[in-house]
Amino acid sequence: MSVDRTGIFVDSTALNAYLVKVAKQMEEEFGKALREVGSIVMKNSKADTPVDTGALRASHRLSGPEGSKTMMSVSVTVGGPSALYATYVHEDLNAKHPKGGHAKFLENAVMSLKPIFPVMLADAIRKATK
Repeated sequence: MSVDRTGIFVDSTALNAYLVKVAKQMEEEFGKALREVGSIVMKNSKADTPVDTGALRASHRLSGPEGSKTMMSVSVTVGGPSALYATYVHEDLNAKHPKGGHAKFLENAVMSLKPIFPVMLADAIRKATK
């Protein structure tokens, strides 16, 4: 008994090339989106950072994106040699700040973007697949 088989055969070379291109574009767009999120976090954190001398506010740093397709991140850091007291100011919920700002300035800045972060990543995917 013989079996007849018919089918559609496609050379996947072009498809593979397209998928590699889209993956690279997606990585770039994700990196841009993460950097934008980090910039907004840093801006909002600076605005809410308590001010005495201004050193703590000035100590904010943004780095990244770092990583690759499977794990990518940006970092916003506050403190360092010019503001070794950053953790204390950030965590002291009872401190009074007559010149403005409040505790949890960095944490609040991160949490405030939680609702829009998925939208920003979805936009990055759309840009990469155009």
